[in-house]
Amino acid sequence: MSFFNKRDRVFAQCQRQICDYEQLIDHMCEALRPAGLIEVVEIGLRVYDHNFEPIIPNPDDSSPHLARWMSLLNMAVRQRGGSPDAAYSLHEWLSVHPALQDVVYREYFVPTSPFMALKDPGRPVAELYREDLYVRIQCLIVLYSRLMILQAFLRAGRPLLLKSGLSEAFVDDLALHAHQELRDARTPTFTRFQAVYARKVSPAQ
Repeated sequence: MSFFNKRDRVFAQCQRQICDYEQLIDHMCEALRPAGLIEVVEIGLRVYDHNFEPIIPNPDDSSPHLARWMSLLNMAVRQRGGSPDAAYSLHEWLSVHPALQDVVYREYFVPTSPFMALKDPGRPVAELYREDLYVRIQCLIVLYSRLMILQAFLRAGRPLLLKSGLSEAFVDDLALHAHQELRDARTPTFTRFQAVYARKVSPAQ
């Protein structure tokens, strides 16, 4: 059954394993009716510090374990032909697409753990997100299931890292320390959600 020009809204999230992301956007546009809404959300495989600057892992292993995990996962996805940094190109790809107009970009830095003061208004969100990440890293050693955005790529992270050539002992040790890091909530780190939405061009009246 064809979905060509039949959808009022199409949505994609965390498709970094796609080798040709721009072709994916083409297909999404084809499914939309004129004036339909396209929305794409990605979480970049990077961890950010308190100034919202990306943390580049150090060779001496002093970087946060979660940042090291994400950096290695970025490398593993790239080795398999995926687009680990697709989030940083979404706005450009949708802005130059001839079938789209009214492009809007939003980004959100979400704390990975509740490292802030007890009375900070952002602490409840951080606590929820920390638990989300905590469960996802814990689930790396069990079977894959279809859950939320972070759960999907963190759960898929272990086999990707193993296939990249890293040893099982190293991957499991890094996961354990990232797990503990989130639990201790002493390191102020953030992940970055990037969202772009636009409308399909309507034919001239």
